[in-house]
Amino acid sequence: MRSTSKPSFWKVTRGTLIGISLCLFSLLHVAAVAAQDGAKAARKLESATLGLSAKHVLNLPIYLAQKHGIFESEGLDLKLITTKTSTAIAALVSGDLDFITAFNSGLSAAIGGAPLVATYVSTDKPLLYLISRPEIKDAKSLRAGIIGHGGTRGSHYHATVAMVKHLGLDADKDVQLISTIDVTQGLTALFSGRVAASTLSPPYDSMAVSKGYNRLVSGPDILPRLVENGLVVRRVKLARQPRLDTPNAAGVAARTPIRQRSSKRRRGTDSERMESGSRDRPLRL
Repeated sequence: MRSTSKPSFWKVTRGTLIGISLCLFSLLHVAAVAAQDGAKAARKLESATLGLSAKHVLNLPIYLAQKHGIFESEGLDLKLITTKTSTAIAALVSGDLDFITAFNSGLSAAIGGAPLVATYVSTDKPLLYLISRPEIKDAKSLRAGIIGHGGTRGSHYHATVAMVKHLGLDADKDVQLISTIDVTQGLTALFSGRVAASTLSPPYDSMAVSKGYNRLVSGPDILPRLVENGLVVRRVKLARQPRLDTPNAAGVAARTPIRQRSSKRRRGTDSERMESGSRDRPLRL
């Protein structure tokens, strides 16, 4: 009977070839990574700072863009700084910050004379909810109570007034509104019993509800179109650096895996549409 097995030298030769191929692949991969790192090191990135009032879901595109290097690919070394809104606006006006996301508060400052301008809107549907303590389940039990909201007289304040009105209460006479600075402190105030209710955004509203607190009013269901988050910059910086669409484009690009968009079904990239003058069309998460 003729043997069909291959000679042993073939097995040795095949194994050697596989080993050599793997070694070559590894060397090429290391060389490619080194080349990419060298290119990044050689490319000088522009430093920039962005002021955020809190960590919440509306800033998700920014976090994704930073995590996946989209800002770097646009030539930007962006540092995120979390601080209260009033401090962020003062820092923006003085030049200590380059951008802030507090859209309404920034525009209010601009109306008051601050040299600021808004260049981007991330959403026109406020994701805000009026959350109350477990024992407060209706307007009657909320009456005469203290309600916390983020910021000063920005989107959180006006949304809170509207949600209180939806319950049939007067925000000036039937309840007391206080600023908790941001949503994280608003959640803390609610858990500590300092306030009867607080206006919260995701994920803080769900954190409270999971512990037995009540969602008295769902803002997205009753509030009118209300810009809550965007990008605000000094006019002089915008004039000197017209390519300030970079943070906008990076944030839009970061949304790509979430929205699972198809380039074949679109008339161009989000960056191209923004450059063509469609900034008045809010891009939702």
